Amino acid sequence: MLGGSGGIGPAWTRGEIEKPAGEKDHGSYTTLVYTPEQQARLGVDEEGNPTAAEEEDEERPTAGRAQRIGPKWTRGEIERPAGIKNMGTWKALVYTEEQQARLGVNEAGEQVGGPAPSDGGGGGKGGKGGRGRGRGGGG
Repeated sequence: MLGGSGGIGPAWTRGEIEKPAGEKDHGSYTTLVYTPEQQARLGVDEEGNPTAAEEEDEERPTAGRAQRIGPKWTRGEIERPAGIKNMGTWKALVYTEEQQARLGVNEAGEQVGGPAPSDGGGGGKGGKGGRGRGRGGGG
């Protein structure tokens, strides 16, 4: 049976959590694993299982779940970030200064203030409401 019990595959393939960014070499095969940064941010272990702290939060309906659905741009709520930021061992997509000014977001895509005023020309898909993800930051 492919994919284990039920054959539905890992949670990240169903959009329940972001895709692992690391790899683990098992000799004859390689698996995707969550990096230490992802583990700390998402509250999971190397394999994506909730950590003890995450399991304690299960009593709160929204605890730790905002980041599991992925960034707004992956759901079509806002346009895709056009910038790339080197984070040392990995790279993050970020909103450029032009996008930040036009969309009213910071580099992580979080609303700042309110939506940017409309100039009547094109523009991307707006998004409102909900909490952003990431650690904030400027441009």
